[in-house]
Amino acid sequence: MNKRDLVVSLSERLSLTQSQSVEIVNAWEGVLTDALQSGERLTLQGFGTFFCLEPDRADRTQSPNG
Repeated sequence: MNKRDLVVSLSERLSLTQSQSVEIVNAWEGVLTDALQSGERLTLQGFGTFFCLEPDRADRTQSPNG
């Protein structure tokens, strides 16, 4: 399922327009992105936990060209 499929499914299940569903999906992406960028962990019980891992020190000291 891609973003477009998600929008269509949401609009059908919730009797919303696809424009409204796009707003919901975009808002959700924003909330998730903001939380992860600020180092938070997001847990949806029964679905999963989202978090960012700190890169290894070797990864941080490596030059951009490898």
